[in-house]
Amino acid sequence: DNILDIRATRDSLSRALLLMAGLVKGLEKRGLLVVADPPRKGPIAPLWERDCGHSWARNGWRPALTLVLFSDEYVRLVLRELTSRPKPADAGNRLRSESAVGTGQFIFSASFSVGDSYPDATWKETSTRPLEGLLNEIVGDLYALVEDRREKRAQWADEERKRRIEETRRWRREHRRSQIATRDKLQMEAAHALAR
Repeated sequence: DNILDIRATRDSLSRALLLMAGLVKGLEKRGLLVVADPPRKGPIAPLWERDCGHSWARNGWRPALTLVLFSDEYVRLVLRELTSRPKPADAGNRLRSESAVGTGQFIFSASFSVGDSYPDATWKETSTRPLEGLLNEIVGDLYALVEDRREKRAQWADEERKRRIEETRRWRREHRRSQIATRDKLQMEAAHALAR
């Protein structure tokens, strides 16, 4: 299976493959798995099922994925070359579309969503800091990103637990009011019946 989510022009593809291979090697050296599909069982399975609700998963098509598996989370990695569109030679011919031209500058992005949405973190190279020199930093940042996500999940779970407790209390109060209202109504009817 093709597991590399690389978006690069032909001229920059060799470098893109070397960048992704370097990052994958660094991740695997630290005991992480890099895969195209996470396991269907275990702690990651519910997260994957959440994302399988996307239309691409229902109709059988799915994008190329590079997923890093942590013990209880996965992170999608994308390596993308920045592109630019050349300005038309003829200013009056603005409708003519030109192909995008690769800039040779790359950006890694990490996301907790399989869909192409806003990334949770990005690493963009500059003329003084190429991505080759940032690979160890990216690996460390991924660990920090996952730890932050774990804390958020714990917070979300706590908020959900509190919401359910409050919902149960509200239901009990309403149910108790309903029982009291029914009892009072029956007592009133009984009192009216005795008064007749």
